[in-house]
Amino acid sequence: DEAITNAFMAFDAMNHHPHVHLNSATFNYLIRTVNKFFPDCKAKGCILASLWDKCALAYSMVDENVIEAVLEVKTEDCGEDVHRFFKKYVFDRYDQEVKNGYGFPLKYSRNKKKKRFDSMLDVY
Repeated sequence: DEAITNAFMAFDAMNHHPHVHLNSATFNYLIRTVNKFFPDCKAKGCILASLWDKCALAYSMVDENVIEAVLEVKTEDCGEDVHRFFKKYVFDRYDQEVKNGYGFPLKYSRNKKKKRFDSMLDVY
C-alpha cells in the first residue's frame, strides 16, 4: 500500500509543481508500479488505460520504455473492455520495426526528447 501511495503522491506533486516536470520515466515507473502492486481487476485496467491516455495524448511522451511497460501488462485479466482498449490502441498498432513512432501517431511522442532528464544538471 505504501508503494502505491508514494508513487501517486510523487506523480501528483510533480504534476502540480512549477519547477519539476513529468517525463516518460515518470509514466514508465508508474505503469510498472500499478502493474506490479494492483491485483488483476477492472480498476487496475482503468488506471493503466488512463495513464496511457495521459502519457500519449495529454503529454505526448510515449517512448520505447513506456511501450515496454504497457506490453508487460496482462490486460486480458483486467476485464474485456480494458483488453479491447489496449488491443485496439496499443497492441495492434505497435510495430517494433518502425523506428519513427513504433507504429503510433507521431503526436504521441513529440515531447519525449524535449522533456527527458538533462544529464548536464547535477541533481535529479
